Amino acid sequence: MIESPLIEELMQERDLIRLRKDILQILKARFGGVPTDISARIEAKQELDELETLVDASATTPGLEAFRQKLSG
Repeated sequence: MIESPLIEELMQERDLIRLRKDILQILKARFGGVPTDISARIEAKQELDELETLVDASATTPGLEAFRQKLSG
């Protein structure tokens, strides 16, 4: 298979978008909504590892304030 930097970049961007959407969807389902400061900070994240950690946090934190702390840390 031919590897293309452009294709790799597009695939990474697709993964970033998917993870951001997943986090927001989980938070909305659990807490009924997502404050704009939290959604803006999620949208600004550019690291796959960090977003993967936030997916777990969105599913396990007891509340939005606890998630906000994980988002900062």
